[in-house]
Amino acid sequence: MERINRPPLEWFTFDELGWHWNIPRSVIYRYVETGQLKRVFKKKDSRGEDVLDAEGRPVWTDKPFRDEKEGYIILAEVERWEREYRESSSGKMPFMDPEHEFYSEELALAVRAWLALYQGDGKYSPGQAHKKQIEAMLAGKGLSTAAVKRLCTVVNPQKKGGAPATGF
Repeated sequence: MERINRPPLEWFTFDELGWHWNIPRSVIYRYVETGQLKRVFKKKDSRGEDVLDAEGRPVWTDKPFRDEKEGYIILAEVERWEREYRESSSGKMPFMDPEHEFYSEELALAVRAWLALYQGDGKYSPGQAHKKQIEAMLAGKGLSTAAVKRLCTVVNPQKKGGAPATGF
């Protein structure tokens, strides 16, 4: 995502960040609600006035003042998110990285099998059972019968089983 040409900000409202990223504010809100973006609130005194630091900038807090709902996204958080977005959109998905602390080999195998079968010019053969093709993709990986069954359940788009109907 490219930066827009305007004076640098130290924080963004949801509307400003939506404009900056060219996405609806509802998407920003969803990022906040799902924990992908951290929002902060301006600290207020007992009269509801902004508390400022020695340089005249807002003091931030995690707690909203009275019924304040939206809050702000500070620049450092925007930059952190943009950095992570660039890394994940460059093809390096965290869940596919064996070095990640929560790496799941079965999840990575499921994603690789799905991509090999169904993405672009994948190896999927219409008219043949999805499960059989998935099992063939997983053959020779040293997986238990139970693991292959789990992966077939996850990867298989034909949840009712059997070969898909032909003649699309």
